[in-house]
Amino acid sequence: MRSRMLIALFPAARAAALLTVLVMAPASWGAPDRPNGAEPIGHAPHADTWEPAPPIPANPAIVFDSGTPITDPFALCGGCYPWTSTYRQSAGNYDFTARRFTVPANTYVTSMRLWWAYGDEGPHPIFANLGGEAADFTSITLDLYLTDGPGGAPGTLLANVPGAWTLLHAPTHYREFVFTTPIALSGTDYYVALRAETTLPDYQATILWFACATPDPLLDYEDYVNLVKVPPTGGWIDYPSVPGSPCPFDMNFGLQVLGLPITDAVIPTVDGPCISILDPCATVQFDFTRIDTTPARLVSTTFQLSSNLDLCAGLGGSIHDLYGSGGAWLSGPYGHTLHVTDNGGGSYTVDVAVLGLPCGPTAGGSLFTVDLTKKTGEPDGPGSVTVTSVVVRDCDNGPLPALSGASAALSVDTTPPIAVSDLSAVQWLAGNDANGTTKIGLSWTPPSDAAAVEVYRAKFGNYPEYDDAPSPGSVPPAPTYPPPSRWSLLPAITAPGADEPPGRDFWYYALFSKDACGNVSAASNVTQGTLNYHLGDVHSGISDCAGENQVDVSDLSYLGSHYFSPSAYAWNCLDVGPTSTGSVDGRPLTDSFIEFEDLMLFAMNYGLVSREAPVDPPSAAATSERPRVELRLSRTDGSSVASLHLLDHRASVRGLHLFVRLDPNDLDRLQVAPGALQSEQPDPLFFESPRTGDGIWIDLAALGPDGVLKGYGEVAQLRVAGDWTETPRLVGTSLRDRANLPIGGESPADTPGPVTSVTAALSVEPNPFSDRVTLHFTLPEPGPVRLDLFDVAGRLVQRLLGRECAAGSHALRWDGRDAHGRRVAAGLFWARLTTPEGVETRSLFRIR
Repeated sequence: MRSRMLIALFPAARAAALLTVLVMAPASWGAPDRPNGAEPIGHAPHADTWEPAPPIPANPAIVFDSGTPITDPFALCGGCYPWTSTYRQSAGNYDFTARRFTVPANTYVTSMRLWWAYGDEGPHPIFANLGGEAADFTSITLDLYLTDGPGGAPGTLLANVPGAWTLLHAPTHYREFVFTTPIALSGTDYYVALRAETTLPDYQATILWFACATPDPLLDYEDYVNLVKVPPTGGWIDYPSVPGSPCPFDMNFGLQVLGLPITDAVIPTVDGPCISILDPCATVQFDFTRIDTTPARLVSTTFQLSSNLDLCAGLGGSIHDLYGSGGAWLSGPYGHTLHVTDNGGGSYTVDVAVLGLPCGPTAGGSLFTVDLTKKTGEPDGPGSVTVTSVVVRDCDNGPLPALSGASAALSVDTTPPIAVSDLSAVQWLAGNDANGTTKIGLSWTPPSDAAAVEVYRAKFGNYPEYDDAPSPGSVPPAPTYPPPSRWSLLPAITAPGADEPPGRDFWYYALFSKDACGNVSAASNVTQGTLNYHLGDVHSGISDCAGENQVDVSDLSYLGSHYFSPSAYAWNCLDVGPTSTGSVDGRPLTDSFIEFEDLMLFAMNYGLVSREAPVDPPSAAATSERPRVELRLSRTDGSSVASLHLLDHRASVRGLHLFVRLDPNDLDRLQVAPGALQSEQPDPLFFESPRTGDGIWIDLAALGPDGVLKGYGEVAQLRVAGDWTETPRLVGTSLRDRANLPIGGESPADTPGPVTSVTAALSVEPNPFSDRVTLHFTLPEPGPVRLDLFDVAGRLVQRLLGRECAAGSHALRWDGRDAHGRRVAAGLFWARLTTPEGVETRSLFRIR
């Protein structure tokens, strides 16, 4: 008769407890007979003697025994050796020998014993050995099958059982396979098969030899011709029916199954693995599991706490009745009582009893829970709750059999992990996308006593004006655990890793270490703050105050259109300087004015960021130069000229910020032109001359990662018709190197130098422009004139004029097209006027 079978796996610890409680009489065991008959042909006589196998322990007992094995089937069969060969064609091809066995219903199986050997361990005929050795196989384990195959043959694979082999008797190859966890079998008939696995391709060998047992009704089946693939089985056949089979009849291999009968039990389970700092109380639930269906009136459970455990809130507040809750043993119509006895020494007895009628349930369920904590003064370490006895009574107060379930194990760990102290964050200058924000690389040394880390980020806030009213940002305080809402948890990240925060800001990071019990370390060091965008990346080529992770012409054009003006909401993204570090990695301190400090940061990032490979930002020039700026006064042809000259310089200055004090009357008639030094520079330049009520600023910066002015000479020229109302004075000079660090010093006004010839005045309006711009110049004398337009890289865009011109004022229009009639892109351009009197250069900004 075929019946439905049930298989269940139980934890190893629980199985161990079962073995210690149930006491059964040992099964009879006699030493196997000494092998009889002649030794196999081709083998030397055995030097070993037949020794009794070790005694079977009282628990578990043998629940199936095939009988004493035949240890020398060669003599019995005249050359008959059942074996299993492995011929590997793919990862799923195995040959098995399967044996049927029967056990009492509801049995825990703990191990199996059988006789087998590797192919060349013997005894076996030489011709049968194709060369198998233990090293050839990744594993030799056991498979359990249901008897639902054709005609009761092996069918459904229940499990490949984990376990370990123990050699019990070497001469007869008597071995025991002890299961890692006991297996509960609810049915009676099953099959067991040896599984041999190898990773060697095209491998064939006789690897297993089975001593034959006396034939019995529980037939075994063999797949000698390699038909089985697991899963599923490919058809099992009896051994003698195979053509060329060496055995004249089906020969069973010897098998013994060890186990315990299943009975009712009380089993403790823990709601979490640890008692820790964050979870100082752990709850243990005691469940009454049943196979018996006899109504039960009383379950009395005595349990013992390990020495480092104690009740969380005393006897009255730590043990809780579960009556009526989901899954409880008692609910509904039963009257009941729960009584707790303190036995001393960490032992307690909890009685759950049914009062009156009806008598009691036939099924199991949850009895009660106990809240446990670390005992004061005890060290951390493993803890346990062990059921030491269980008493179950039926309706007539008669005893019902029951087991003490496995101990509930938990760890007591109230020591937090070590805090990380070397968390660092650095902005990615390359490898970013074009969304205007960059990634931030994070690294730290993983603590050895932590199972995981949680990384948090927080921002300074109020980008881009940061510390300005009405809602200024601030440095986030070091967090405690759990961090306040200002700190956001990152997705799981390992060191080294990267984060791309949402939105532009100045970001801070901190992390907490966690151990396996959930204990949390103190906060790590908080990083110093990191930008997730490039200062100066303020224009995408289409939109204002939007970036694409590059600082290029469109950004400089946008800066030029609002240069030397107070920041406003529409263009406050330009207010990037000064910064907290003085360089492009610092937080903008937002002085609410667009001027030289912002220009220097634009210049440092120009063409540097988001290259294919990271480029280290340049540091201050290592030089002994002491460059200075000198103001020289001259007069020529009715005009007064003030020239600014960079002196004692070769290649250390990136930017100049100069202020010349002038009388307001002179400012109204002042013309400004770039000096000859600007036209000689290989790097693109940014030049502006914003005016105030009492003078004029001259701001000049070389653009790019290595941008620096080369050489010395005239930087800019200031001119008025007639005499100065008041002598100009150079009252402010600031020179910066590549890294935006000060270099040189302030220079006082100089005495007038030699008289120089006048240069024709060149002006541009409007500037910046969109479609058309007009360039004006005046010639004191007739002569040849050339007016050229260059792009920011110094390439000629178009020659607007190249001929003789009369004295007086002239005006030329440019429509934004190059010499081929193509409309040029928005950006920075240079107009250079060449006359007999000299050369004058002026910047133009084209915007869309």
